[in-house]
Amino acid sequence: MKRRHLLAIRTFRTFSSVWCAAALLAGLSVARAEEKSQGNARWPLVYADDFESGSMEDWEPTDPKAWRIGNEIGNHFYSLFRGSQYRPPVRSPKNRSLLKSVIVGSFRMDVRL
Repeated sequence: MKRRHLLAIRTFRTFSSVWCAAALLAGLSVARAEEKSQGNARWPLVYADDFESGSMEDWEPTDPKAWRIGNEIGNHFYSLFRGSQYRPPVRSPKNRSLLKSVIVGSFRMDVRL
């Protein structure tokens, strides 16, 4: 009886130690994520577009006939609305549209859908 009791105490202590360590690591990772998030807030805004102008001149699509500015309930959006005739020379996205005027390295992209 005494032996089972000691085993239960050891198991509980081990479980408690593991749980505390996991909670501590989770807390540290949350703190680091917040720290990184605040660090990214200092990055300058390089480009913004709400497509309300109806213009696609800043964008370079692989197949311009497959892209358009859509409008739904007063909100404008850049839309890939049909399949593309573009065939890439290597395996890559078949439909893409790149921003013409901006070249970046590491960046953060915030998108509101």
